[in-house]
Amino acid sequence: MRQHFQKLVVLAAAMVASGSALAQEAQWLETQSWSGAGTAQTEMFWVVGSQWRVIYRPSGKGIFTVAVYDRDSRLLSIPTDQSEPISGSKSLRGTGERYLAITGIDSSWQVRVEQYLTKIEEWHLTQIMRQPKPSYGRMGTWTGEDATEEYEFEVPQGSWQLVHRNDGGGYLQVVVRDDQGYVALAANATAAGQGTSWVHKPGKFVMEVKAAGTKWEIHVLTQEK
Repeated sequence: MRQHFQKLVVLAAAMVASGSALAQEAQWLETQSWSGAGTAQTEMFWVVGSQWRVIYRPSGKGIFTVAVYDRDSRLLSIPTDQSEPISGSKSLRGTGERYLAITGIDSSWQVRVEQYLTKIEEWHLTQIMRQPKPSYGRMGTWTGEDATEEYEFEVPQGSWQLVHRNDGGGYLQVVVRDDQGYVALAANATAAGQGTSWVHKPGKFVMEVKAAGTKWEIHVLTQEK
């Protein structure tokens, strides 16, 4: 009986050790992905694995750049900066909130983030992503055709999103500067379609729109109270 009990204890210990080892095993998981054309900044996302990577697949003939920023808009890394688009990846380290600034001049792109996560880290990320997210409402809408226009607006709090639509397939450029004159957002499009980009700070802004050969529409979405 005693020997049988000892065998059960050993078996239980082995099962616990096996479960612990399984929990520590890590694998690459895709946690974010984006596709588009021109220039954009992504929404903020969490990195919980100490090792992660940015995988990019541009197409076209122009400049292509991906930069990584933290939640305070500090530049952390430039995974790629190329004059002719070439697919590739860049391994990174460090945890916390991040966002990407993607620049594609005359190029479209697909970008994704993969994290090397244990089961525990994967569970942690799932819990973060399940937290209630801020709701966004339309603060302003501007429309036009060709020409160059300037507009002023103020965002009282948090991150905000700009949605631009190129209806005619001509050239559309949108540059947003803060009250210090620094460029907070620069987006461009040379084909018909819609693009989105984020800015991760509030304040007063001036938006310059340049268009040629197209009708356009721009919306600014801000956090609702």
